[in-house]
Amino acid sequence: MRCYAVFTLSFLVQVSVSQAALFQSPPIQTIRVGDRAILNCSRDLGVLASINWYKRSDQRHLQFVYTVGKFLKAQGRFSGLVDEKSATYSLEIENVQQSDSGIYFCALQLYGEFGNGSNLVVSAQPPTIFLLAPQADQIAQMQLVTLMCLVRGVSSHSLSIRWNISGNTTEGRVDPLIFDPDGGYSVRSRFQIPAESWRSGAVCSCAAGQLVSDSVSAQKDSLQLQLCHVLSIGLAATLVFLAVGATTVAIRKYRKERKPVKGETAGKSTTSRRKDRERDIYAQLAIDTK
Repeated sequence: MRCYAVFTLSFLVQVSVSQAALFQSPPIQTIRVGDRAILNCSRDLGVLASINWYKRSDQRHLQFVYTVGKFLKAQGRFSGLVDEKSATYSLEIENVQQSDSGIYFCALQLYGEFGNGSNLVVSAQPPTIFLLAPQADQIAQMQLVTLMCLVRGVSSHSLSIRWNISGNTTEGRVDPLIFDPDGGYSVRSRFQIPAESWRSGAVCSCAAGQLVSDSVSAQKDSLQLQLCHVLSIGLAATLVFLAVGATTVAIRKYRKERKPVKGETAGKSTTSRRKDRERDIYAQLAIDTK
């Protein structure tokens, strides 16, 4: 009877352990080369001695990475941390490299139960944020101005983007993640404001976590357009003035070269008359000698 009770108890323990769920977080984590990555695995039925972590190298094979236990030492860049209150087994990776990118799974050692997986993306580029607005000539024909906030190198699929419109903050609708060629992820959010509010000088910006974009406004755009317009007019006027001045100088120089000087004209006339008289004298002398 006692043996039967022990067998029943061990069977119940095995069933309860095998049915324990493992939850991993975050589902997606994007960090830069050289940073530290922390992947969490929580169990809903108490604490065990240890939990294994694996990395999926391709669609078929799992590569053992590290065993997270309370008294286990670090192995190279891999270590673990156990939180008994929340039954969480965290895998820590120091000085991550791009080769560490992959999907990581936690699993119970004896019962082969796996967590839902955590995708680790190691990117060489830091996260960036941009706020894009339509061109001024396009806005003139719009009733609603569509702004787009682009965030590259995000670290979570649940990233929220906040919009600030002239001091009023609101949450924006976020599009699905886009996988970038450099191994990171990008997320976009769009926000529309009335064109009248935009033309009235509304100041707009967006933020994601600690990242804040530059502000854009119709007033800033109009000032830039006015400045370009003034510079264009000033440049055109300067070019016209220089062209007129150069033409005037050329005409004056041409007239100066073509117009004879009075002294030179008188000298030429006197010399010409003197030569005519000498020819007349020579002609008379020739006649008298005959």
